[in-house]
Amino acid sequence: MCRRNLTSLQNFKLKVVGRTKVEDVRYLKIYTT
Repeated sequence: MCRRNLTSLQNFKLKVVGRTKVEDVRYLKIYTT
């Protein structure tokens, strides 16, 4: 159970980080153009 929770938490963190990175790239593109 604990292990499963940890993995799901890591996946959630990865998803959040990936999303923020995509948002940053989009913002940079809009800002540079």
